[in-house]
Amino acid sequence: MSALYPEKNATPLTQGTADAALTPVIRSITFADLHDALRLGWEDFKAVPSHPVILCLYVIYPMLSLVLVGMVLGYSVLPLLFPLVAGFALMGPFAALGLYELSRRRELGEATSAWHATQVLRSPSFGAMLGLGTLLLMIFVVWVATAQAIYVSTFGNAPPTGIPNFVTRVLTTPEGWELIVVGCGVGFLFSVVALCISVVSFPLMHDRHASAAAAMTTSFRAVAQNPVPMAAWGLIVAVLLLLGSMSLFLGRAVVIPLLGHSTWHLYRKVVERNPNLPEMPPVAQASFADDGDKVVGTWKLVSYEVEVQATGQKGPVMGEKPTGYGTFSSEGRVFFVLTGEARKAAKTDQERAELLNTLVAIVKLFTSVRRDLSYSSEKVRTCCTMDSDLYLNQTMEFDHVDA
Repeated sequence: MSALYPEKNATPLTQGTADAALTPVIRSITFADLHDALRLGWEDFKAVPSHPVILCLYVIYPMLSLVLVGMVLGYSVLPLLFPLVAGFALMGPFAALGLYELSRRRELGEATSAWHATQVLRSPSFGAMLGLGTLLLMIFVVWVATAQAIYVSTFGNAPPTGIPNFVTRVLTTPEGWELIVVGCGVGFLFSVVALCISVVSFPLMHDRHASAAAAMTTSFRAVAQNPVPMAAWGLIVAVLLLLGSMSLFLGRAVVIPLLGHSTWHLYRKVVERNPNLPEMPPVAQASFADDGDKVVGTWKLVSYEVEVQATGQKGPVMGEKPTGYGTFSSEGRVFFVLTGEARKAAKTDQERAELLNTLVAIVKLFTSVRRDLSYSSEKVRTCCTMDSDLYLNQTMEFDHVDA
């Protein structure tokens, strides 16, 4: 399309600049940004309460599992209780996947309920998120094994004879205090590794469908550029999880969704938005949210007009009767393919090359939809401003064929 209307002042993207454009840009943040992320996370939690689900999945079910394990293994499971509870923070970023989707939907002004969290399972990057989640699980398992090894090296293989005996050994003996200091120090190292790997990784994969390697690299860069705020964020997570554990872990039903939503907003603070995916302005968000059910679906193309912004020249470059279809999604994306009028099968290489000038395939976000019901059949018109290097405005008119 840009070959049809070249712009003299346009600078084509080289491979190097294209790669640079795809690399997430990291911002420097302050403590005020951490506070704002928590505030926005709290607003998300109040708007879409998810504590019943969190209570079942992350509080009651794990506690019942520990009770069953304790019934089978007896008091030998006591030394693992603290490592298991503290180690949950290592898996937290993966456990909050659905919460990122809820915050993303609210950000776009879309209808949101707790069950929309399952939409993350349909994400193109879910495989990458599952892979990184597996890595965090491996770190968690290694941490529990390490904690058990530290306990055995301190007290030997003999299990405690009861809860009072265990508490006395840990809190009133020199070996117990040595266990606390060494265990907390090693646990701190594990938490630092998990923080560096995952602080913005999962939101980035969900938002931009980045690979696990690219997401981890970005997360490391975010921590390296903001060491003090990120250390403070890790401390906030640890303190909130500790407070949530003091009420027989019931407080975690609030703390976990709060931290999940806040992590999404922290990601927004740290990583600049992708310039190739323009965000919906607030007015367009509300308009689409209210009218989304009327435009979502498949539409048949009935007209296509292109305007060169630099010259004002516009016209039906694909002919008066192009063919094609477009699909509008509930997330504000439009996918369409069209071919020019009187397009014929090619017989030579030259003709095949020329056919590229009569074929358009685009996937974009649209910021507004104007419905026009004055036609004999229901239609939808949308104006899409394409990437700035093309200098094009495109107006498409679709005839609704499938809801």
